[in-house]
Amino acid sequence: MTMEENTNKVNEEKQKKEFLKRTEIRTMAKDITKLRKIETEKEKQRIMGLRPKEQDKKPVLAPTADINKETLIPKPLSKKSFPFKKLLPRAIVVLIIICALGLIFWLIGAKKAPDEKPFVPEITQPDEEEIEEKIPEKIPEIHIPACLILTEQTEILEISETQDIVQVFSQIMEQELPNDALIRVVIKNISQGRLVSLQELSSVFQIEISSEIFQKFGPDYSLIIYGQEQGKRIAFIANIKEKQGLTESLDKWEQELKEFKPAKYKGIAFRYLTISEQDHIGICYSFIDDLFIWTSSGELMVKIIDKLSD
Repeated sequence: MTMEENTNKVNEEKQKKEFLKRTEIRTMAKDITKLRKIETEKEKQRIMGLRPKEQDKKPVLAPTADINKETLIPKPLSKKSFPFKKLLPRAIVVLIIICALGLIFWLIGAKKAPDEKPFVPEITQPDEEEIEEKIPEKIPEIHIPACLILTEQTEILEISETQDIVQVFSQIMEQELPNDALIRVVIKNISQGRLVSLQELSSVFQIEISSEIFQKFGPDYSLIIYGQEQGKRIAFIANIKEKQGLTESLDKWEQELKEFKPAKYKGIAFRYLTISEQDHIGICYSFIDDLFIWTSSGELMVKIIDKLSD
């Protein structure tokens, strides 16, 4: 048998089975319809009080050819899955409708109350005294004038009270500074926004110069520290504001101290008073042009004269 004949035979058998199956289904449908009619008739008779006829008890079924018991028993319907795909679009539509209705109601409510003002928290203005306490006072900038002599280094110190000068100055005197170098020291009084005056320094360091002499000097001065072999020595250089009467005031000051001696270096005369020959400590002063120079050692006076003459 060829493949094509085999295929035709299979198709014929398949068609026969389908025909028998359709025939069985139609026959079963007819039998079910007859049974329903009989049951309906019995129900009517029961309601009306009539007894069903004997022949109605056993329904006569039309003979069918080759009807199997399985064909008479209807097969149970298969369970269907929950129609989630159908409910999801509906749920989305319902949600959109709810949101739209909520927006409409909100707009209607906003239009009904145009006179209502938004809540604005009350801001209390602080008192002027409180503002002044909170705003810190701006410290004025303290002007530092140019040094009256060329130095190798500048140290800036800050104090709040005049009595603090000794403490901050002693700290820098204890520092290790380069030898044979002139170091300028600037002391700021930050509480008063100014530099410490030369007269305040002389009072703190107990430099016995009369106020009459300080009145001859201008406000600008330079405080110097010098590191020599025997230790640190100090000096100050001041602008001479008024030369008239300065020599007489210095002569009067010398008579009070006594034992001042004259000296000269590089043609510049100065006077000195030795306090300790071993430590090279003394008092020296001189005039160079419009500058007054005071030092605590002869070596420092010579160093300053070298700087100024150069």
